[in-house]
Amino acid sequence: MGDAIREPSDDDQDPREEFLVEYQEEMPLEIQDIQLEAGMPQDTANKNLCKHTQDAQTFLVTPTKGMAYIHGTATKMTVCIDNAQHPLIIDSGAHCSIVARDYLDNHFPNWEKQLFPTKAKNFKSASGKMTSIGTIIKEIIIPHRKGSVRLNPEFVVLDNAHLQGFLLGT
Repeated sequence: MGDAIREPSDDDQDPREEFLVEYQEEMPLEIQDIQLEAGMPQDTANKNLCKHTQDAQTFLVTPTKGMAYIHGTATKMTVCIDNAQHPLIIDSGAHCSIVARDYLDNHFPNWEKQLFPTKAKNFKSASGKMTSIGTIIKEIIIPHRKGSVRLNPEFVVLDNAHLQGFLLGT
């Protein structure tokens, strides 16, 4: 009439056993290795060493072609500038590359020595007018797992811009 409840015996196989994963100590898995195999971006704690394009490959990896959607925002990235990581936005609609004076003041001591003075020019943005104070050339390394890219763009330094990082225009 009713089903009898039976106690499990030692011979019964635990149904959870088919989902168990055996850990092998001689093969440690690093999160970065898993991310690298999946073509995902990866990051490490080594944020200060970046003198060569191969150094950039070791601390930041962007997705492979066709996998940018997993990165979230494909136009925002971290690049190497003066041996440190800095944010960069790629804007194909911008007619020049820009950086804010405040950002340079906070991250690059003595940046004024590298400034090329130019005629003051007004730029317009959604937040209002911005005034240029000159241009600066910064070598940037864009890291990628298949080979990093080194560029020397000229950035217009804007006096009253609200930008935390660099904007690379075309």
